[in-house]
Amino acid sequence: MLLSFALAGSGVDKDPAVANIDCIRDMGLPTFTSIARRAHVGGTVVAVVTAGSSGKAALISVSGPQKDLGEEVKMFLEDETTYRSSCAGKQIRLLFEFRLEGVPEQSPVTKVRFRPPNQFVIISAPRLGAFDQSQTR
Repeated sequence: MLLSFALAGSGVDKDPAVANIDCIRDMGLPTFTSIARRAHVGGTVVAVVTAGSSGKAALISVSGPQKDLGEEVKMFLEDETTYRSSCAGKQIRLLFEFRLEGVPEQSPVTKVRFRPPNQFVIISAPRLGAFDQSQTR
């Protein structure tokens, strides 16, 4: 999933790293790939990206309770996102909330919601049989 940004900094948040969301040119949004599903639960990842002069991230820091969810976010911010070269050196803070909700499905669909100014909510049903051993007994 790709999201193109044509937003100016909202100014709603006083944190300059939040206001710098307009430094993102376009962004591939994380989903519940096999990496994220290894976490078996949801959680929130806080990512701080330092934009580089080449349109790629110069530095990415992720934190959260689940390492696998952090890896998912970092992969998309490195490989599927470009930044405005005019923002080189500026930091961008983003929140990614992963939720597993509903009845397990064989091929669950992922939905992504954007909550301005900098939060993304990634929602999917659990994968059938992925970690619920009670279904096989």
